[in-house]
Amino acid sequence: WSKKYYNYIIKAHPSVIRDEYLIPIPPIEVQREIVRILDNFTELTAELTAELTAELTAREKQYLYYKEELLSFDDKIKILKLRDIVAFKNGKGHEKEIDMNGQFVVVNSKFISTNSLVKKYTNKQICPVYTNDILIVMSDLPNGKALAKCFIVDENDKYTLNQRIGCLTNIRNDIDTKFLYYVLN
Repeated sequence: WSKKYYNYIIKAHPSVIRDEYLIPIPPIEVQREIVRILDNFTELTAELTAELTAELTAREKQYLYYKEELLSFDDKIKILKLRDIVAFKNGKGHEKEIDMNGQFVVVNSKFISTNSLVKKYTNKQICPVYTNDILIVMSDLPNGKALAKCFIVDENDKYTLNQRIGCLTNIRNDIDTKFLYYVLN
């Protein structure tokens, strides 16, 4: 049925449904066996979803515990201000240059908050970023859920920085950029 072409304006009209949908009617025993098999798969899928959800919740709790534990330091550790660790630049607006067939990913708050799943593209790299730059959401209107979330650049000539996103470039040799990313994020 998914391959059948429909006029989507009238698709849900009862006469269309009654006249166009053809339902196969095998013997009742065959129908019941099909139902048993598909019900079994549905049940297995529901069980697996519940188990994976529970496992993911436990892993997230474990991650947060260890993150807090590993990133807690006593007063014997040297502490620096961020300005002494990174060079900073601000992104620039790309709204007029968006092209879904573009070659550069526009890094915005939605890109960062969805772990790079939601992407916009452009052919103009107005504000290039480079491998190991840390990109941070500085403004997230309207919901603010991505505020201060970070993304670490994994490749040169792939991204361009949109407005309201800051770029932090590590300027020190005694600080691991990925460590800084975890601290900031």
